[in-house]
Order: sequence, then C-alpha cells, then structure tokens
Amino acid sequence: MNTKSMFYLEVIEKSHETFKDYLSHITEDALDWKFHEHTVTARWIISHVIKDQKWFVNLILDRKGRSKDYKNFKKLEIEKIIAIFDEAMQENITQLQKISDEDLNEIKELKGYPMKVEDLLFEYIHHLSHHGGQLAQIMNAWKREQRA
Repeated sequence: MNTKSMFYLEVIEKSHETFKDYLSHITEDALDWKFHEHTVTARWIISHVIKDQKWFVNLILDRKGRSKDYKNFKKLEIEKIIAIFDEAMQENITQLQKISDEDLNEIKELKGYPMKVEDLLFEYIHHLSHHGGQLAQIMNAWKREQRA
C-alpha cells in the first residue's frame, strides 16, 4: 500500500543516493580546496550535511539528543567519509520509517517558525540537493584551476 509518508521516504532515499553520487566525484585533493578564502570546503559541507540531516530527524521525531560530532573528519579520506555518510543516512531512514501519514500534519517549530512534519521532510530533501549542488560547483571550479 502506497502512502504519502512512504513517498517521502522513497524521495529521501533517492536524495541520499544522488548526494552520494556527488561524493563519489570528490577527489582527495579537492576535499580541502577553497575557490575563495571566504568559502567552505567540500569536507566542511559533507560534515555539515551529515550532522544537520540527523538534526532534522531529531526535530521531526522530538528527540532531544545531539547529533554525533565528527571531530576527526579533517583526517578522513573520501572513502571513509562516504562510509560515514552511508551509515548516518541509513540510520535516518530507519528512524524516519516511524512517521505515519497522520504525523505529516503535526506541527513542529523550526527556528521559531511553525512547520508541518511534511514541510520539514521537504526541507530535509532540499538541504541535500542544495549542498549537492555546492559540491558539484566546488569540483568544477577545482578542475578548472587544475587545467589552468
């Protein structure tokens, strides 16, 4: 039986796969490269995504726990980072499977604004897409600099 909450889970799983595809194109040399002194690195974006996706899940499910801190992220190679991403996103899917269609209309508060769980799931998906685009931009700029 297809439900609206199952639809969101399918889209979230596809978003995870798409983001992981972006990760697979990041090279070790590009992980810590910046195209401007005021921009963030691919490594920072990936760490931020993993932590904030977990934060979204905790908000949706009313869990007060803190997201795992990846302090040693700066020392990890891309293969290990991808493995951490996979593990964290699988945990998110497992937790999000608890959401029913009735839960989608429940109101939560995001930074002082009331939002339905359904809208928060959309934000979860958008967050992955937004930062996936940033990773693509970093890789394209890094490749152009390498050719110059």
